[in-house]
Amino acid sequence: MCNGLQHLMVDKMARTKKEIEVSERLISRIEERFGHRGKFALLEEASGIAATRWKNLFYGKQAATDEQLQFWIKSFPEDEVWLLTGVGDHSSFPFGTSTESAFDRSTVGQRLHWVIEEFASPRGNALIDYLTGRYGSSISPSSWKALVLRKAEPSAEMIRLICNERPHFAAWVLLGYVPPVSVDPTDETSVRVWKTKRLEELSTLLEKATAENGSSSKP
Repeated sequence: MCNGLQHLMVDKMARTKKEIEVSERLISRIEERFGHRGKFALLEEASGIAATRWKNLFYGKQAATDEQLQFWIKSFPEDEVWLLTGVGDHSSFPFGTSTESAFDRSTVGQRLHWVIEEFASPRGNALIDYLTGRYGSSISPSSWKALVLRKAEPSAEMIRLICNERPHFAAWVLLGYVPPVSVDPTDETSVRVWKTKRLEELSTLLEKATAENGSSSKP
């Protein structure tokens, strides 16, 4: 047995079960998010960690390092619980990507990334090419690349374009929640429905206030 192969086998045996499992989960996420073509160069650009070290992880020459794990968790905080413990909801139905309920997507950028993953199947370089080709020259390839690698927040134009793809997620992307009733002031039907809902809400609040005042005035 050559010394290199023998050293590799000894190294693998020395790893704990948890290190092996975490490494395998990280590799699976790399494949899902960075695709196949050029993934190591993209990882190096996104993380500042040499491509050779990502190759060593991917091909089993080393376990995931703290530096690699910290980069991943910082860039993809929605993966943290599952990556470190193996516990988490990764069911994609009824959407085209997972809906991990434990992670609060607190920024517009994080929510926009989810929407992109929900409707666009390419990953890595293929995703950058897809977004560039789909939206023409309005946004540069380098800007899409920075967004995909999570090195920059989305521009207003990016948000507009992606929300046009999935308008039913637009309120959530922009606000972080979905208003119970939305209104289009240029559409008569929308205004009428909104007014009806608002009157119902005001009536409910009035009834509640009246009941509370009545109970507090009793001796």
